[in-house]
Amino acid sequence: MNKKRGKHIALIAGIPLAVFGMIYLTISLYFQDRFYYGTWINGIDCSGKTVEEATSRLMEYDTSYILRFEELDTTEETIIGTDIGYIVSYEESIKEIKQGQNIWLWPKSVVEVNFFKASETATFDEEKLMEALNNLSCISGSQVIEPQDAYVDYNEQNGFVVVEEVNGNRIDAEKLFEVAKSTVEAGKSRINLEENGCYIQPQVTKESKEIQEIMAPIEAITSKQITYQISDHQEVIDGALINTWLYMDEEGNLAFAQDKVTQYVEGLAAAYDTVGNSREFVTSKGNTITVQGGNYGWQIDVEAEVAALLEILKSGESVTKEPAYLSTAYKHGGNEIGNTYLEISIDDQHMWYYQNGQLLIETDIVTGNPYKGNSTPVGSYKVLNKHTSIVLKGADYESFVNFWIGFKGTAYGVHDASWRSTFGGTIYLGNGSHGCVNTPYANVQAIYNQIEIGTPVLLY
Repeated sequence: MNKKRGKHIALIAGIPLAVFGMIYLTISLYFQDRFYYGTWINGIDCSGKTVEEATSRLMEYDTSYILRFEELDTTEETIIGTDIGYIVSYEESIKEIKQGQNIWLWPKSVVEVNFFKASETATFDEEKLMEALNNLSCISGSQVIEPQDAYVDYNEQNGFVVVEEVNGNRIDAEKLFEVAKSTVEAGKSRINLEENGCYIQPQVTKESKEIQEIMAPIEAITSKQITYQISDHQEVIDGALINTWLYMDEEGNLAFAQDKVTQYVEGLAAAYDTVGNSREFVTSKGNTITVQGGNYGWQIDVEAEVAALLEILKSGESVTKEPAYLSTAYKHGGNEIGNTYLEISIDDQHMWYYQNGQLLIETDIVTGNPYKGNSTPVGSYKVLNKHTSIVLKGADYESFVNFWIGFKGTAYGVHDASWRSTFGGTIYLGNGSHGCVNTPYANVQAIYNQIEIGTPVLLY
């Protein structure tokens, strides 16, 4: 009895084991051609799917393949996969993933989730890719800007200037094809055109050797400056101005345009010359009058200064200088007279000589006869020359004088007049000179001995 009962118990106990074994075997055989539960491939749940089903599922997500192009101006263009015959296959990679899942170890999938990356094999039509690329706006559009090389330009207003290169946005079509081809083959979908060197670049930039070789001597010249010191004023010729004076001669050498340099110096003369200007003057009688005309004042020697300036420019030196003068005055500014001068009043027929502010000599005189067209010229003049024992000659006279102080050309001066016994008053109206200032011998001698070339002579 006991023996039989034991057999029944053993039989009953073995039934569950057999059932479990059958279930395990059945499930294991199920996973023979299917993925474990908890299997994710490329972010897609492939649990319980066959290799073919998983492949089909992944390919559903790749039918919308888009190749994107990032351009310079943040514009983005695209080519879709169907335009280039794009076909992708994951089958071989998915088979490898399946082969890595042992069917007898399926119970692990009950408690684990496994993520896999399947690599695709993509095919496409290269001719269609080339055609699609050529239709992109960045290649055939109206907004394409051609690259331009940097160059050195010359114009009258600015001289030599470097015109910088233009990068443009012209695409190197061959380069883009190679980049696009390798991108598609790699299964990638984004191309930055600039980072991949797809834009055609200028061959010459402002930093290029050929530009630097042209500009180096120009920059050496224009790095200098010339400063004119005129009284308390400064006129600066800087590099920008010098550049406008430069040009390239027929032999390809840098030269300076003399006409432009002359124009500049003439401008200085126009601004600072004072010869012939009107001047206010306080007479010996205390009256303030305006003296007009004459040869006294500052006058730049344009011809000499142009020559000097050209030499300085050729030397390439920075200098501070005064201009060359044809005529100078006691000082710049104001009436420019100073306190040493010869004052002559035609109305008073009188002359005063001041030295360092002190009246040294005053005398009656006789000036030119206005009724015979021999008026003595009024204005501010200067002593131009001094002579002794000379003969003055005119159309109707020839006179010897002991002392001559010339103040206008060779025709007008202060001198003695031995043929006169009296001076002053209204003598000049009936018996005046030919325009000179006749002066008593002793007085003109005293003035002659004191006065210097360049001393102002004021006639009014």
